[in-house]
Amino acid sequence: MEDLFKDAKVVTSADTRAKAVRALGLDEPPVTEKLSRSSFSSDEEYFDACTRLAVQNHDPAYRAEYTRIRREYNTRKAEEEAAAAEQKHQQELAQAIKDCVLSTDEQAKVDDEARSRAQADFAAGRISFQQLGATVAAYAEHLTQEKKESKVHSADLNRQIREAMRRVRNGVNLGR
Repeated sequence: MEDLFKDAKVVTSADTRAKAVRALGLDEPPVTEKLSRSSFSSDEEYFDACTRLAVQNHDPAYRAEYTRIRREYNTRKAEEEAAAAEQKHQQELAQAIKDCVLSTDEQAKVDDEARSRAQADFAAGRISFQQLGATVAAYAEHLTQEKKESKVHSADLNRQIREAMRRVRNGVNLGR
């Protein structure tokens, strides 16, 4: 039974009072100690700065406005960071697509599909026999690019899913 209360902390009225003093900012040193007299050219400037700081520190409207501005700044900063991260991600994807090399089997399937499409165009009369080679090459280039993009985007999606599953498994999204 003693083990049950071993780590228990008793909160006294002095603890509550100290917490309230900290929350209200009443435990801060006087403003005359926060500002150095040597930073000002005259006593009047020093007194004026001390008065302004004291009023600001204890004015609820000032505190509310300060909190609002800080929240807006942090939101804007987070949005800018997210946009920069997304731009970097898109650049990485573009580079990965550029660097992607299809396997021999994948390239053979792409080439077969290009020939089939060009033959279908020739059979339908959309291209002449002389255009057949150029059409096959154009289809092959287009289909190769599509296959590379598909391959890279699939790999990226799989990476994102694995990362999300890892976070859930580690309790990040569960509030632990």
